[in-house]
Amino acid sequence: MGRVNWLFADTPLGAEVNSMVYTFVETAKANGANPYLYIKYILEKMPALVDEKYEVKDKTALDAMLPWSKDYRQYEINQVEANRHLLDNLFPVPERPKAPNNYEKSDLQSDAAIA
Repeated sequence: MGRVNWLFADTPLGAEVNSMVYTFVETAKANGANPYLYIKYILEKMPALVDEKYEVKDKTALDAMLPWSKDYRQYEINQVEANRHLLDNLFPVPERPKAPNNYEKSDLQSDAAIA
């Protein structure tokens, strides 16, 4: 991450939020997790862990939010399996073309006659 990434942060708060998102993405990539699914997981699960003042209710539950946790890994497996049919339908395996049969018997006979 370099200075260029911060050019589009209009405010200090925007820069802080950008740094959080970059941290999520890079942490996911460093641990072999899908960054999209990891951010989706955080956005789905985190609201249940905070109270109305946005303070964490159970700090031990934060361990399940890390990309190397068993909970997240199972979530990623389930999401990939649930969406596999989308990729299969989107990119079907093409049929293998049949090799053309360029030599007919008549062609072989005429070649033999020439030689």
